[in-house]
Amino acid sequence: MKLAHPWKLKDICDCLYISESLLKKKLKQEQTTFSQILLDARMQHAKNLIRVEGSVNKIAEQCGYASTSYFIYAFRKHFGNSPKRVLRSTVVKGTPV
Repeated sequence: MKLAHPWKLKDICDCLYISESLLKKKLKQEQTTFSQILLDARMQHAKNLIRVEGSVNKIAEQCGYASTSYFIYAFRKHFGNSPKRVLRSTVVKGTPV
């Protein structure tokens, strides 16, 4: 999945050949939303990129964020730490992210 793409629920429904209402119903049964799945995928991708990329600006762009500051806000909210802090702790401690 191209996470930098500005995905909409309709895009996914078109790919799956199902209606938006059916997909929303299925997601509700799983107690999640399309937005939450997309956010989780983007954040996991960002976490993986930190090990390789290092540049927060590039990571934000590759994960579909036009604003680096909003990406940092979302990352911190999702993981409890900023991307730079996660990168530093990975480099210093040699531990996986």
